[in-house]
Amino acid sequence: MAQNQADATLLESLRESGDYKKLAEFLPNSWRNSPEYNFEAIRLRLLAAELASRIEKPDELKTAMSPFLRNIDKAPFALAGRVLLGCANYYHYFKDYQQSLKFSSQAEAAAFARDDEWTQAEAHYLKTLALHELTDWDKSLVEIQEAILLFSEQARLYRLGLAYLTKGIILNRLGRIEEANTALFKSLKLLAKFPDYQSQAIARFHLAKTFSHQGEFSNAYQQLLFAHEIFETTGNEYDYLTLTELVLMLTALKDFDEAKYFICRALNSSQANLSAGAKAYAVKAEYHLARREFEEAGSAVRISLDYATQNKNKLQESEAKKIYGKICLSQKLYEDAARYLETALDLARELQEPLVIVETKALLAQAICEANPSEAFSLLSQVEAYLEGRELNVLKKIAQEGRKQINAIEQEHFFVLSDAHLPQLADAREAMLKWMWARSLFQAKGNAAKAASIIGVTPTYIRKLTKEIPRDLLRPKKKRTKKGL
Repeated sequence: MAQNQADATLLESLRESGDYKKLAEFLPNSWRNSPEYNFEAIRLRLLAAELASRIEKPDELKTAMSPFLRNIDKAPFALAGRVLLGCANYYHYFKDYQQSLKFSSQAEAAAFARDDEWTQAEAHYLKTLALHELTDWDKSLVEIQEAILLFSEQARLYRLGLAYLTKGIILNRLGRIEEANTALFKSLKLLAKFPDYQSQAIARFHLAKTFSHQGEFSNAYQQLLFAHEIFETTGNEYDYLTLTELVLMLTALKDFDEAKYFICRALNSSQANLSAGAKAYAVKAEYHLARREFEEAGSAVRISLDYATQNKNKLQESEAKKIYGKICLSQKLYEDAARYLETALDLARELQEPLVIVETKALLAQAICEANPSEAFSLLSQVEAYLEGRELNVLKKIAQEGRKQINAIEQEHFFVLSDAHLPQLADAREAMLKWMWARSLFQAKGNAAKAASIIGVTPTYIRKLTKEIPRDLLRPKKKRTKKGL
């Protein structure tokens, strides 16, 4: 009995330190043959299930959790909270997030009844993961803050590192880049003390995304390289996501040869996966667009949009149409650009993607500023209000380009009306010259030479001017005088 307790303590300590590699070595297979509801066998099954989800062995996960999925009521009350957590983790792995939320909430209640704050902390953490996937952002942030508080009080530094990682991912998703950057730095600092290299790589990946939004492409690139070394060995979705992010960073740094190398790798790794393919061809389009290879960019983005449509992925569809709009903008095809960007904006709003919304609004303002300057001005004002005081330097650069175009329109027109046709600069000049010449002639009492000197022009200029402007409009009418005066 003492030996079993010692073994269980060792296994739990390995789990708490994130050393899943050693946990796999020391975890006995006796749980497979032990009575399903034996106390020690349950603990081993739960560890085996968690390990299986970490190393992506779904069949092993199903085998370990099958007794509890069939009849959870038979689990001992002392382990009820942990068993419910195992069920929540099982459903999260298989993407049934409503069920995962249900079981993690039940786990929290069971742990509260037993005054088990250890399990409560993990229940809050799993509830966060489920709520995040269900796009309930406000509640997910409340839950993760509860988890952080409890993990901190319990001095469970590895779990605290995971909690800060999750918080950073959520804040990134909400466009709160500066807060996400802080949370992810804390996460990486904590996780670096433990042998969970997979979680460290995930933290670096999301930290790189915050750097890229801030325009720190070199820092982002370095973080992605470190992450990619780990993801290459795992082969999960982060592998191709990191490859595509590397392409974007290298393109931003104008290292096109290295970017092309990673594009080839991204396309190879995305075969037979529509979601991965849509992302890979989207970054390929961005690469060609940066090199002003519009035909190649258009071809790549059409494939990306086709994959996204087949996969019914609205976020990728929005991204592809946004890139379409950028390609059209670069070629000054403003009507086409506006059409694609308006569709992309509608999709981004539907998905509540704040940074995509802001970027698309800034691009759309550029597309419509000549045809509808009032609406362009409104869109750009919304973008600038969102960016004020923020470190989103890439988006600020796009907004500045839009502001330049609107300012150029104001310089080319005599005045701006919010809901009327803008008079051209040529019209304004002609009107101004008519007024100046008429005023100077009046002051010079009809003397053309003197009038020309008043406005600082030569008589030759006046002769050219009077050919363009009807002379009777320029001459002042002579005052009638009474006879005899």
